[in-house]
Amino acid sequence: MKKTLSYTKVRSRMLVMILCMSNILTGYGQFQTVIGFGIPTNERSPGGLITVGGEYIVLSSNGNHPNSLYSIPDGDLQLDWLDNSGTFSQQSRMYGQFYFDNAAWIEKAVCNNADAYIIASTGRKVMILTLVDINGLVIWSNSLGNITSNYVYTSACVKVDANGFFVLVGTRYDPSTGQNAVVVAQIDCNGTMIWNRVYILNGRSATATSVTAFDTSPGNQGAYYITGKIALTSGGDEEVFILKVGTNFGVPNFWKQYNINATSNDVGTCIQGSNAPAPNGGLWVSGYSDDVSA
Repeated sequence: MKKTLSYTKVRSRMLVMILCMSNILTGYGQFQTVIGFGIPTNERSPGGLITVGGEYIVLSSNGNHPNSLYSIPDGDLQLDWLDNSGTFSQQSRMYGQFYFDNAAWIEKAVCNNADAYIIASTGRKVMILTLVDINGLVIWSNSLGNITSNYVYTSACVKVDANGFFVLVGTRYDPSTGQNAVVVAQIDCNGTMIWNRVYILNGRSATATSVTAFDTSPGNQGAYYITGKIALTSGGDEEVFILKVGTNFGVPNFWKQYNINATSNDVGTCIQGSNAPAPNGGLWVSGYSDDVSA
């Protein structure tokens, strides 16, 4: 059972907007809907998916919820199912697996020949991975990190590779040095940690935001590509980075930095890949630049 811990209210609501495009790509929205309680409830969604049945599933985290688990407003995870009109299609589910649950990412998965969803989230100083079935029932939930440790772990993203393994990425913050380091972990369908590694560049602080597992194939070793932002620990402009690690124990292959705009903080927010571009496939990263001189 959860214990009462400190909590800071944030005045915001969760906005879920789903726009369904027609087959001629006119861009007309089919519906727009808002889910959530009013202030001071804090509900936020990092994303959602189209379900195996063609509806919508939305992942969110909430704090100070009037129906919070154990009557403790420290934050819980929530799944909502919507039909094609934006109406709830089944009962929502809330999860209070760890302290201060904060949703990060959700992906479709197939484990032991059954459809499921894999959820990345952050608890109090720990990265969390939770597998639920298509009805939202928890199959397992495991964490990386320790609430008694000085390190603070934060989840960013989870993807499923061609061998059915989950790759969870996030960031480890060291309060004693002020340095962020990239964390990558590989987990199997039973929730067993296969390996996890921390990647550090001396004198630099790196924050992970996204990962792609496109460069993997069944039965063979492949690679994971991670993006985010990196800067000198002492300060300075942030740059986009791409880190490539092997699927076999996370051995690093390369870590490259990209200064998109010399007068801006550059942040990579999403990384994708494809085997189509000849001869060896290609990567693309989306993100933004923030003008620090403005």
